[in-house]
Amino acid sequence: MPIRSASSAGRDRNGEWLALTRWTVFARGATLFMKKSRVLRLRVHSASRMLRDTGRTVASIAGTTGYGSESAFSTAFKRVMGVSDGEYRLRAANPARGSSLAS
Repeated sequence: MPIRSASSAGRDRNGEWLALTRWTVFARGATLFMKKSRVLRLRVHSASRMLRDTGRTVASIAGTTGYGSESAFSTAFKRVMGVSDGEYRLRAANPARGSSLAS
């Protein structure tokens, strides 16, 4: 067994700690991203039901689902649903207009 100096043993432990810290930060970041993504989908799907089933304005639905502005809501809605909120509402009102809507 090779003899290590105290300083090299300390560096090894520090290296292990840094690797663990990097992994922990990565894992926590990935978990946080997944939670945010899930919350985003839940908010948008809740909004899609409101768009389909009520006559509320987009601004009202945006506020109810936690968005600070109508534009932030519209951007998130299109990212998740693949169509704009207005197009979604039109398709929901007239199913012959497009393919079935996911909600």
